[in-house]
Amino acid sequence: MTHRTSDTAPDTAAASLLETDPPRHTRLRSLVSSFFAGRRIPSFEPLIAAEVDALLDGPLPRPRPLRAPR
Repeated sequence: MTHRTSDTAPDTAAASLLETDPPRHTRLRSLVSSFFAGRRIPSFEPLIAAEVDALLDGPLPRPRPLRAPR
């Protein structure tokens, strides 16, 4: 994997935690680590379930008609 250095990584969503090097990586990790602590993971279940339900209940893509080969 190619890592970007903190001085070349753009300040955008594309510059994820995985793509950064210290000291920026350390700073970003300290900001989000408590959010992903094991004790917090169960609290995500209702949100994830609601998102899955919305995706499954949403409109299905319209099927294309089947045509016999000529």
